[in-house]
Amino acid sequence: RAPDAKTVFVAGATGQIGARVSQQLLRSGFTVRGGVRDLYFAQQLAEFATQYGVISRDEARKINAVEFDFKDVESIAKAIGNAGKVVVTVGPSEDGPRGKVSAKDALQVLEAASVAQVGHVVVVAEAGGVSSSGGGPLALITDFFSKLFSKGAEVSTDSLLDSVVDTELRFTFVKVSSTEGVDDFSPDGENVVLLSEGTYNQGTG
Repeated sequence: RAPDAKTVFVAGATGQIGARVSQQLLRSGFTVRGGVRDLYFAQQLAEFATQYGVISRDEARKINAVEFDFKDVESIAKAIGNAGKVVVTVGPSEDGPRGKVSAKDALQVLEAASVAQVGHVVVVAEAGGVSSSGGGPLALITDFFSKLFSKGAEVSTDSLLDSVVDTELRFTFVKVSSTEGVDDFSPDGENVVLLSEGTYNQGTG
């Protein structure tokens, strides 16, 4: 089936950040394919969230929990299904409440998204894990795309971005602070900073 721009696959939908991303997507009218490792746990969590008003019954009908394995690209691509957008969150509590999603896991999701011809991929990573050199998520993502576009040849970050533009892939990298202690009942938009395309904010967290 052709990708649906109003359907978003969230890898790690029961994680600390992933669950909040899923909630906001539902509130914004999107259909969510929630990628989870444990389908039963995800279903119980969704029912709990509905009972306590975290999501409405109408929103609950627009979330479809799908099992997948971060280590298996084919499994991820199948879970993506008809989603036109993909979100993957990198952090220590993003594979369920206690499971880690690493930058390497995120690379698997990116590869699957490329196979599934997804229109837009968003990677969300906690501040402190972002680095343009060394072992941070951005370095691993750069390595993935360098292999994809230049068959393993070394490329600079600028060359990487040029390659992404040339292939018409849409890609967003978001750096966030830890969600520990965050009040989920804060006013909408609190702690969110939006900047124009091409700008960068180091942040305070």
